[in-house]
Amino acid sequence: MVLPTGTISMRQVNVEILRPATQTISFNDATVRNLAIRPSGSISMSHLRGKAYFTITGGSSSVSGTGNRLGVGNVSATTETATVSLVGGQSPYTYEWELMSGTAASHSNTGSTTFTRTTSVNVGQTVTLTGVYRCKATDATGAIAYGPNCTVTTFHNETS
Repeated sequence: MVLPTGTISMRQVNVEILRPATQTISFNDATVRNLAIRPSGSISMSHLRGKAYFTITGGSSSVSGTGNRLGVGNVSATTETATVSLVGGQSPYTYEWELMSGTAASHSNTGSTTFTRTTSVNVGQTVTLTGVYRCKATDATGAIAYGPNCTVTTFHNETS
């Protein structure tokens, strides 16, 4: 969930930080300060508007890679790396890169904020493989955040 950008209440702040709505809360609570991204100084409701307890930021909308085969053997292509960052939540975190659509392929760095896909095709094939992936992160409390979709393309070409 994300707090509204308009009028908000401390009940909504409690719910956003995964507490009961009626729990006693103050602007000086460490979790509230983290949500406001204000480790010190004064805090007002305006610092909390539009904020989320746990989000993924960054990431690429697309990455690509090319592999060219010269000689014998299969051709392999590795994409550039897509990386996301976490804001908020409670460690430890788990990560899963989900295939949303397209062609599945092996990918490394499962369990981390980075993603690289490597694919291989048989000798004699010229193939472009595309898949759309996103990062799903889960924090220690079970809160889930999703990163932006990233289109991953690998092009395989046999050259002689």
